[in-house]
Amino acid sequence: MGNSVLDKLRQNGPGMTTMSLPRGRNLFHTMPTSTGYDIQTSKEYSWDGRKRGQTPFTVLQHTISGHGNLRYKDKHYRIGEGEAMLVLVPHNHRYWLEDGGRWEFFWISMNGEEALRIHRNILAVTGPILKLQSETVDHLAECCSRLVNGAETPGAASAVAYEAAMTLYDDVFGSH
Repeated sequence: MGNSVLDKLRQNGPGMTTMSLPRGRNLFHTMPTSTGYDIQTSKEYSWDGRKRGQTPFTVLQHTISGHGNLRYKDKHYRIGEGEAMLVLVPHNHRYWLEDGGRWEFFWISMNGEEALRIHRNILAVTGPILKLQSETVDHLAECCSRLVNGAETPGAASAVAYEAAMTLYDDVFGSH
């Protein structure tokens, strides 16, 4: 694939990092909630956006190889290599892997007022499926890698998540 950041994510094998902050006075406008790289081969991989709690967050998931499925507002999408999906939770959507399928991807989930605002704006323009520039994918993979390898502080984790959100914003809206 030629992408050294994606190659490093792949070399480490499937894995996930979950971030949680103590509840209290530290409210960040953008905060990662989980991130990682995975290869799914089980039809048990299925996420319903109405059954993931009531705390709002987003999922940005980029397909490296294989494909998955997304039902979003009663429309079916097949998400293939080089495509990304962006969804909000809670929301009426479901993404899954069909029986006998294979889906390799990395993802960054985040919450916070600014992350939600930016991602809602993107969804309003593009819908849930994105075809991102290769530079954007590289940058998002690098953000994912930095989070997986451990942002040292909550502020550093927030900065990386905001960087990922702004990278996505620039890809969609450009310099205008």
